[in-house]
Amino acid sequence: MSKNGLELLAPAGNLNILKSVVNAGADAVYFGGDMFGARAFANNFSEAEVLEGIHFAHVRGVKCNLTVNTLLKNREIEQKLYSYIKPYYEAGLDAVIVQDFGVFNFLKYYFPEMELHASTQMTIANTYGAKFLLEQGASRIVLARELSLDEINRIYEETGAEIESFVHGALCVSYSGQCLMSSVLGGRSGNRGRCAQPCRLPYEVIDNNGNRVNKKGDYVLSLKDFNNIDNLKAMHEAGVYSLKIEGRMKSMEYASGVVSVYKRSIDKLLLGEEYSVSENDNKLLFDLGNRCGFTDLYLKAHNGKEMVTFVDPAHKKAEVNLNLKDEQKLFISGRLDAHVLEPLRLTIKYLDNEVSVSSDMVEVALNRATTASDIEEKLRKTGATSFEFKTLDINLDNNAFIPLKTLNELRRNALEELENSLDSVRRTAIDFDSRKYNFSVRNTNINTSLNGFLSVSVESKEQLKEVLGFDFVDEIIIPVSLAKCSSKYVFNSELMTSGKKIIVKLPEILRKRSEDYLDEFIGLNIPEDICFEVSSFDGINYLISRGISAERIKFSHRMYTYNNVSLDAYRSLGFNSFVAPVELNEKELKHRDNRDSRLLIYGRLPLMTMANCVHSDTVFCDKKKSELYLKDRYGKLFPVINHCEDCFNIIYNSCCFQIITEGRNLDNLGFLGYRMEFTIENGSETKRILEFYKEIFINGVEKDFPYEYTKGHFHRGVE
Repeated sequence: MSKNGLELLAPAGNLNILKSVVNAGADAVYFGGDMFGARAFANNFSEAEVLEGIHFAHVRGVKCNLTVNTLLKNREIEQKLYSYIKPYYEAGLDAVIVQDFGVFNFLKYYFPEMELHASTQMTIANTYGAKFLLEQGASRIVLARELSLDEINRIYEETGAEIESFVHGALCVSYSGQCLMSSVLGGRSGNRGRCAQPCRLPYEVIDNNGNRVNKKGDYVLSLKDFNNIDNLKAMHEAGVYSLKIEGRMKSMEYASGVVSVYKRSIDKLLLGEEYSVSENDNKLLFDLGNRCGFTDLYLKAHNGKEMVTFVDPAHKKAEVNLNLKDEQKLFISGRLDAHVLEPLRLTIKYLDNEVSVSSDMVEVALNRATTASDIEEKLRKTGATSFEFKTLDINLDNNAFIPLKTLNELRRNALEELENSLDSVRRTAIDFDSRKYNFSVRNTNINTSLNGFLSVSVESKEQLKEVLGFDFVDEIIIPVSLAKCSSKYVFNSELMTSGKKIIVKLPEILRKRSEDYLDEFIGLNIPEDICFEVSSFDGINYLISRGISAERIKFSHRMYTYNNVSLDAYRSLGFNSFVAPVELNEKELKHRDNRDSRLLIYGRLPLMTMANCVHSDTVFCDKKKSELYLKDRYGKLFPVINHCEDCFNIIYNSCCFQIITEGRNLDNLGFLGYRMEFTIENGSETKRILEFYKEIFINGVEKDFPYEYTKGHFHRGVE
């Protein structure tokens, strides 16, 4: 995509807002229908409104993108997705914004002429993930909001991707697609479009000694709104093509006002005028709404406390005198030829689109001849249509007679034909075949490896030491830091001689800063039986680019495989090891193809992965891994671990997740094996939990779990 173009992409929460932002100057709009959008509580479009919106926008040369940016379950893909998309596809929908890799491949197959945009929910933060998705058929990459200009430019230069980047509006504190906080705490999943925004609530920050350390305020997870009106030139030069305004839950006044300001600035930029933003436009953006002001820091720095509101994060606005434009008519030129005993002909033109329609022979006037003013009066009555005559030439014989009814009919036919020519995309979907995917799988096979196969993930040397002492642990997942001794990347000899399969875990978010130490590690003569675990599309393609085969790449539960379509798509690329998503319940897991998957049965669930650092924001940045706690209004403590080598934070749940006590009830789910994840546990806690697993699964003893726990979504699931 050439850097010469820029697209202003506007949100539309309903049909009236769509029309308003188009009139305000948007080049493209994005909106949700009544299913599968990441704003399930928005006033989303009905099918009829989507079709009307597509037509309205296309007649004006504006593109339409539909959000299907949530994770879908098997029954939703099998029973609803095809029939939901089909009428929009056939009406010329330009693109679908997608999070789920199964949905991505489903749409690619059945609707091949429609663009697929990789949603920011896919957490693309590096060149590698962008390349991977482009190779799979994505036509556009919507980048993570956290990226700097340098990172954006690198992705553009190395991939040539059509890049969409957020330019204005609300910021999530978590990397999009990497947040389970609303889901785990309240059952409203951000991955299903139902986020309850727990990040906008107050939290005390407590250190290991129980001391409160946040002095500036309690809203430590609440970020200010993004505003990059002053950075449009820099974003343009970095390779951004589509500038995305957030706000599908916002008012018409907000959406249209923000669009109008950005449109003025973009026009100046593309015309080569000296780029500056007026004081009035800056004030208008502020008055339309903000959270404790604005920030543009992500484009310039990795994080910083100046992004955080710290105080009441309500979206506040002032009274504005915003004159929203009425529906803008499209100016057309017309020519009527009325010659006696020849067909009456009307030709109309808009830009390069010209249509011509004819009627009956023009009669000789027996009494009063039709005048040019009679004709003009009737033809200019374009009424509720999208058009208005700017010029109208009338070539009329003096003795011609034309019934007024004929003129009305001719005008209607011509305008209808012109409108159809401006919205002429008509496509036919491939017929749906439910047999293409294994939707009917029922896991009834007893897992015969219950007494032998267990994967365990660790974060510390203390945990690793304890895990190595249990012979029933078959597989150990370790971060790169535990695959070395002293300061050299040499595999721990005790680990190598343990007889256990070793999997090295890449960072949850793989940005440029992590590549140097990973390259050093990958460059060693690593044994062929060592495998790697990834949590991102960036991680997948990074390893492939370094010569690691798909068979050696294992997926964590962060690589969402909600449905069998996603599993089949990954398997077709050579991947064969997965961990089931933690948001599926027992019933849904029974209908998932689990033959090459592990089931998580113990661990502190990661609620958020953030570029922003709670430790740095409330204490200071000492580049040392530490543990703080967020204390909510109920007194619950949520551990926050800062991973300084990669510079991100992970917030964990206040208590552990465990379904070990389900015991043999897990037998009929058909999993290849089970998985346990140790994060903040000390050595004695690690040992006690492994001994508990042994009592339940190996010795067959029924016992109560020794710590506070939750069974998460195993029984309740998410809507």
